[in-house]
Amino acid sequence: MGMEEFVVQGLEDLEKFLSRDKDLYGYSKNQCLFVSTFMYGIRELRTTIKEAAKKINRLVLDINNPQGNQDPDRVRFERLNTLSLLGIVRIFASDDQEDRYKDMAIRRLNLLLSDQNPKKAKTDVSVMRELQTLLVSCLSKQGISESMFKILGEIVYHVAFEMMFVQKEPWFGLRDYIASQSKTEFQRAVYIFRCLTMPLDGEEFVIPVMDNLLPEIRARLNPPPSEVLVDNSGWVLAFAGAFCAIIHLIKIKSRAESVKEVAYKMIDSVRELVERGMEVGLVRRAFRDVEIIVKKHLQWFSTSEYKFAKGMLWKLYEIKGMKMESKVVLWRINFVVERGVAEQLKELPKSELDWMISQYED
Repeated sequence: MGMEEFVVQGLEDLEKFLSRDKDLYGYSKNQCLFVSTFMYGIRELRTTIKEAAKKINRLVLDINNPQGNQDPDRVRFERLNTLSLLGIVRIFASDDQEDRYKDMAIRRLNLLLSDQNPKKAKTDVSVMRELQTLLVSCLSKQGISESMFKILGEIVYHVAFEMMFVQKEPWFGLRDYIASQSKTEFQRAVYIFRCLTMPLDGEEFVIPVMDNLLPEIRARLNPPPSEVLVDNSGWVLAFAGAFCAIIHLIKIKSRAESVKEVAYKMIDSVRELVERGMEVGLVRRAFRDVEIIVKKHLQWFSTSEYKFAKGMLWKLYEIKGMKMESKVVLWRINFVVERGVAEQLKELPKSELDWMISQYED
């Protein structure tokens, strides 16, 4: 691709982004002026670039055009702006709304609850409790697209962090959802568990969830070859879910054998897939998911989690026949761990099993 085509492709991607983003966040006049001024500055570079820039310019000018504000998406956005958090989640939960409106609602809710939102307001605990009930109901609904379910997972995290970590209130409804759906809706259940990137109470939350979820993770780490060829997402989710499970279980003495069993099953499963030549579509994808997970969990890693992560990375790196591209992902994870864990917490494994030996909680 030449440089001109590269720029045009970038502008086309920007147009798509702005087309969605403007209706979700409602750009101000100054923001629109900034984009328009930038497009004006590059208009003379090439004819194709000029045409792409003109499209973006028209797009942002329409935002503050009173006639343009009659666009259905704009009307929906203005409607969402008037609703409370509970009102927005009810839009998403409704069976009578179009998917486009639901998508806008769930993205708006995520923005309002996100710590990245500079205008985030403190929400009453009573409202958060109502949100908990509505969110569990939404998790069980059928017909939710994968993209919307992922955003729903982010919202679950925001609410869970506030209630379970800050307020120290157990979210039994979420615990029961994950446990009850582990077999019938494994991919959804394990994904939501992965979203909980804060320390979790062992007795009240982790153990009841793991009693149901861990057997399903173990089973999916060793699927028949034909099953993996048809749908490999189950294995990828199982591998990443196994990593999450271990870092939540590693300090619970009663689950020491389960931790050991699952850890070695993860390694054996990767080795088998590498030998089958199925590394690119499965193993590397799972490693990238673990990289994301480590970045999100890292802030609460102690010596036990550090030793486990280092030991697991070493064991995976030693697998014969693994391609360098996969090893590079493992190297990146190791770099993240080394950079993110305080020096006084670092203790390297001293033996074959030492990487899974923990300072157990009482």
